[in-house]
Amino acid sequence: MALHYVLLPILAQLFGLNYTQVGFLRAVGQTAMSVLEMPAGVLAERLGERRLMAFGLVFAGLGYLGVGFSSSFVFFAFFLIVAGIGAAFQHSLSSAIIVKNTHASARRQAMGAYNSAGDAGKLLFTALFSLAVGAGVAWDKTLIVLALISILFGLLTIRLLAGSEADSRDTTKGEKVSDKVGLEEIEPKTPNTGYLTEQWGIKRPRKFALLGIVVFFDSLVQSVFLTFLAFIMIDKGGSEGLASMSVVIALVGGMIGKYVCGVAAARFGDRYTFFVLQSLTVLGLILMIWLSANTLLFLLPLIGLVVQGTSTVTYGSVADFVTTNRQSRGYSLIYTASSIISSVAGPVLIGFVADAHGLETSIWIMAAFNLIKRIGLIKRIGAVLCLLGICVTAQASDYRLDPARVKGPDACGECHENSVSAWKLSHHATTFKDMPRSDGAREIADKMGIKRIKSESDCLTCHFTASENEGSTKPIAGISCESCHGAGADWIDIHSDFGGKDVKAEDEDPAHKLKRYADSEAAGMIRPSNIYKLAENCFGCHTVPNEELVNKGGHVAGSKFELVRWTQGEVRHNIWYSDDNTEASLERRRMWLVSYLILSMR
Repeated sequence: MALHYVLLPILAQLFGLNYTQVGFLRAVGQTAMSVLEMPAGVLAERLGERRLMAFGLVFAGLGYLGVGFSSSFVFFAFFLIVAGIGAAFQHSLSSAIIVKNTHASARRQAMGAYNSAGDAGKLLFTALFSLAVGAGVAWDKTLIVLALISILFGLLTIRLLAGSEADSRDTTKGEKVSDKVGLEEIEPKTPNTGYLTEQWGIKRPRKFALLGIVVFFDSLVQSVFLTFLAFIMIDKGGSEGLASMSVVIALVGGMIGKYVCGVAAARFGDRYTFFVLQSLTVLGLILMIWLSANTLLFLLPLIGLVVQGTSTVTYGSVADFVTTNRQSRGYSLIYTASSIISSVAGPVLIGFVADAHGLETSIWIMAAFNLIKRIGLIKRIGAVLCLLGICVTAQASDYRLDPARVKGPDACGECHENSVSAWKLSHHATTFKDMPRSDGAREIADKMGIKRIKSESDCLTCHFTASENEGSTKPIAGISCESCHGAGADWIDIHSDFGGKDVKAEDEDPAHKLKRYADSEAAGMIRPSNIYKLAENCFGCHTVPNEELVNKGGHVAGSKFELVRWTQGEVRHNIWYSDDNTEASLERRRMWLVSYLILSMR
């Protein structure tokens, strides 16, 4: 579909199309792709992703072949629909293959590499088309050659896959989860919460819906940016060759950005990476208005990087909310929900605005959409928005733990009874009753306008363990097991399975233990061996990252705590292998100290 970005300006010039018609041609192909994404995801469970992807290549090639032989707006639209049908069997299926065969900790980087490789293919085809047309080769002949390459490659892939068992069809039907083998993670038991969970494998429908909204605006801006970039360059006085090349340059930036942003998301987290990228996108779009065509050309790699790089961050998050055997459906759902309006209606509406009010107004609208995305995240990530010298500070109101995934200390106490007994004597546990009654807490709450301390996430996120029950989030304990080791719904059953119903911990097979450890961590557990991550959780609250609590509420700016001494004090619960609850070994205390020093410098 990337070929549209260099093809549409040529069709507009040759056949006198206006911006609205250009947007319509972009939209019809996108509509066909969006409508068929979900059927493709479901069909993949029966026929396999790889075969359907090869079929899609053939069908997309046939569509572009038809465009090359057409000479009217109606036929252009028809064959772009055919190409869109072929494209429907690409995105969600390939994304599902990636996440099914990648460890959870490496998904963002793997998605970045995959997206970057996809852009390399787009770049190759758009660059060949642009260079050929720039060299004087007829656009239709060039398009026909590229279409034939796509058809031949698709047919060759189908031939190679014939009789192959390598396809990733859902072969787990009727099997126990623990019987699966390979790189696929063991799925934790997920409560039956309705149709989306039962049929589509959506583990957290509300967060999945929020992600869909974010991807919606992200797809809208990307689609409009690439559709009208060549027209913007022409409007600034650039030649058709320069306009076509600008799209290629932006795609180069996107190709690099999708990999770099995948690495950044794995290192710094999805929200912060996304926030920074959206801030830079707004700045880049504004510069597109002010700069000349030649100057803008030099900045396009960076603008392309930030505008397109966000897709790696958002799509990398999809797998977190979908069960392994329903990844194709989950990705098809998010692709459809996000693109059927944004990438379809977006180019048409923006094209209409451009016809009526000019391309500059359209760019301002795109910048506004990015602000909508960012404003929706500011409240959740507690960051500082700096745009053109105007800084707006907002604080985090999201929970450190997802209440829908919290099991509570009683669930842990079924096996770790002695550890929970030790915890109940600590300040971490007694804060549940003591803190809301203290004068200091009440004074801070009054300054912050908080009426009920246990009802405000600014307090819940660090002082309590909150759980969701029947749509309502309520505190169930103080700082408890999951505050340090992560919300347990996705890993607690894996963590407590020693190899079968009647197998005890002391009888567990060593190989099964290693796999259990790895699968628990992949599902989100922070194991005791991961000292740095545990220490990072301590710092997450004891440094009081909410600036408004300090500046407005008068909360202390941070605890004067010494990590080694405290972990070996009242919060110590080294009871699983010994009833004595002895202090950690010297080597382990040194690891706590090193983690403390590193985090203090961070």
